[in-house]
Amino acid sequence: MVKLACVLAISLFVSFSAGWGLPTAAGAQPAGLKTDRPAVGADVQKAKPGQGPLVGPATPGPGVRPASCFDEAAYARAKKQDKNLAGALLCGADLKKAYLSDVDLTGANLSGADLGGARLYGVNLKGAALSRANLAGAVLSRTNLEGARLDGANLREASVQGLNLKGADLSRADLEKAKLNGSDLTGANLERAVLRNVEALSAKFTSATLRYANLDFSNFKADDHWRQAHFAGANLSEATFRQAQLARATLEGADMSRADFTGAGLEGANMRKTRGPRAIFNQARAGKAYCQEADFSDGQFRGADLTEASLQHSKLSRADLRNANLTRADAYSASLVEANLEAANLTESELRLTNFRGAHLAGANFYRSSPFRATIDLRWKEFLKGQTFRTDKMYGSIHWEQ
Repeated sequence: MVKLACVLAISLFVSFSAGWGLPTAAGAQPAGLKTDRPAVGADVQKAKPGQGPLVGPATPGPGVRPASCFDEAAYARAKKQDKNLAGALLCGADLKKAYLSDVDLTGANLSGADLGGARLYGVNLKGAALSRANLAGAVLSRTNLEGARLDGANLREASVQGLNLKGADLSRADLEKAKLNGSDLTGANLERAVLRNVEALSAKFTSATLRYANLDFSNFKADDHWRQAHFAGANLSEATFRQAQLARATLEGADMSRADFTGAGLEGANMRKTRGPRAIFNQARAGKAYCQEADFSDGQFRGADLTEASLQHSKLSRADLRNANLTRADAYSASLVEANLEAANLTESELRLTNFRGAHLAGANFYRSSPFRATIDLRWKEFLKGQTFRTDKMYGSIHWEQ
């Protein structure tokens, strides 16, 4: 009898709850949000991978969004163009193609929100959370994103021009084909971000982190007013810049360790004091580049164009410079110890005090070069076979070590 009474009591309570419409966990999804994501407490085991409003390369798939991360009233105010939404909780909010002008969203949480195709003018998103948010095709103008979290966000083909992104977290974000002209990303974190085919004329990446980032085919060359992109002091280690345009870009003091610049345009680029051991510059165009005191030890420069490049006091030990063009390059006091210069062209190059100890020089062309007090180790004389030393500046110039 006691068990029967308990069963009847539970049945009456469930019927009462259903009759009065009390919310259950599975029905806690706030109105106005996309409904393709399970609500709090719902069974997510059968959901398809990638389902839900979260997008971008770091999207973990379906998940449970805490009710504490969404404010229904704030969402309604956002839809009504309310100007003060500082600190608003709008996780996963559907703001696709929304128009937001002069709105204060300082410190707001828009993680996973859908802002695809939205128009944001004069919006303050300083310190806002936009992790894994969808901003594909969005236009952001006069918008402040300083210190904002955009990790894993989708910004493909977005217009993010002339914005303040200082210290922003864009790690793993997808910015392919985005426009970043004139934007300031000083100190920003773009580790493993995708920036293929971006246009970033005169953009600032000073002291930014771009480790493992993909910047292939992107355009960073100086604009029509000679304002160049800035990567001074940036961490570019193991990033890829294949076929990227970096003419007259400033990379002074940057860490370029193992970065790949294959086929990149670096004409007139400032690479003074860069640290680039094992960096790859095969087929790169770096005529008139400034590389004084740069460290490119063990680097690859096969077929690279270094015409009139400034390489004074640079470190190119064990570098692969086969078939490279160093015509009229200035390698004063540079270290080319054990470098491979087979078939390289050093016509009219400045080689005073240059150290070629142990270098491979077979087929190299030193026509009219100035190797005054240059050092070549005679023990490696077999690598001199076929090289050209026709120059009126040659007599008594080379110091042959034995």
